[in-house]
Amino acid sequence: MCTPRPLTASELEAEGGQVLEIDKENIVQYAHYGYVYCMLLTKGLNSGRSDDETLISGGGDGTIKLWSLDKDSGGSIKKAVTLENGDDSILAIVLDGKLLYSGRLEGDINVWDLDTHQMIRRIRAHTADVLTLAVSRGLLFSGSANGFAKVCINRDVVFRASSNNLPSNLTRGMNALLDGKLMISLFLPPLSLIMTTKKSM
Repeated sequence: MCTPRPLTASELEAEGGQVLEIDKENIVQYAHYGYVYCMLLTKGLNSGRSDDETLISGGGDGTIKLWSLDKDSGGSIKKAVTLENGDDSILAIVLDGKLLYSGRLEGDINVWDLDTHQMIRRIRAHTADVLTLAVSRGLLFSGSANGFAKVCINRDVVFRASSNNLPSNLTRGMNALLDGKLMISLFLPPLSLIMTTKKSM
């Protein structure tokens, strides 16, 4: 067996693609006092108009921020609401209608009502950091840093899978409802779990 030679600088450069530049007015310095771990974009959340966009971000400062996007001024962003979660970082967020689920350090999942901007529930789902979330058909799917994936209904865990419970095996990602089929993919190296349910004809 031989050791592969290192790549040259020209071999490391990507080919094709497009350079994107962001205007200064669209950059928000210190949007969070810590890393921005997660974001999602949604429409029709605040005003009820289906074409109004809102950016939701979760940060290392323990806050979730809702930003309104002004399409009349080229999509510039303006902070609308801050949701306080305490000091634990927000590592994952997922939206189900007007309910926002946030995955936190040390295993908690907070549930927020975005109509009232109030936290309505806290779920103690894991004993390690919640890294990924998905919702589908009334089920909440979550994956944590210690290799566990769980399915919750309300506050009750109804299904659990693990990758030998090794701390190095992180639950990498999760996908939910696609094209009317429940297709949940949980990536737990070396285990991959896929749950599928087809729509009844």
